[in-house]
Amino acid sequence: MTCPYCNSKETISIIYLYRYNDNNTFNKKSNEEVKYSENIRKPKRKNYDGTLITDHNYNKYCKICHKSFNSGRNLYAVDISKITLVFILSKLRYKFEFIFDERATFIIKRNYELINQEILSNQEKIKILDSITKSKINFWNKEYINKDYDNYKWILKLEYYNGLSECFNGHDMIPNNWDVFISGFKNLINKYDQDNILKIIK
Repeated sequence: MTCPYCNSKETISIIYLYRYNDNNTFNKKSNEEVKYSENIRKPKRKNYDGTLITDHNYNKYCKICHKSFNSGRNLYAVDISKITLVFILSKLRYKFEFIFDERATFIIKRNYELINQEILSNQEKIKILDSITKSKINFWNKEYINKDYDNYKWILKLEYYNGLSECFNGHDMIPNNWDVFISGFKNLINKYDQDNILKIIK
């Protein structure tokens, strides 16, 4: 695991001692392997749709810059700061960026040229994050490759507020629940899709 603050790979897991009691003893590992903490569990917080979710304590620690952070498995859709979707078909390239800052923004580029930039409504933002959650991206493979064809490529990059990011890509192949995922983006993409790319990527 790479530290999102200093990019060091010298990171270790954090174990919280509150998980254990007198009747549940355990052998402590070397401090080189893990970091122990007495902190109590964080309270729940609100997700993007207003529902309560468990706020995880940090589960990773950097031995170089001495900062704690969460790995991707402890993050939720509400923690996403930016989504980048790229579709490549022959000499055609579309790039869609969804930036979730104070004013959520949608940026569209076709063959590296800016087509448009607009502000997302809160409803559009919720629909996108909802599709991320319902498609269960945390269970996706990192790559989906069909070596027998050469029709299209897609790239999905998720960036989180804590500096972490994860990337998924496919070559003439998509996850089984792609329709659930793309449903949150479809209306926005179709507004600027001159080439019917979503009909090709299936």
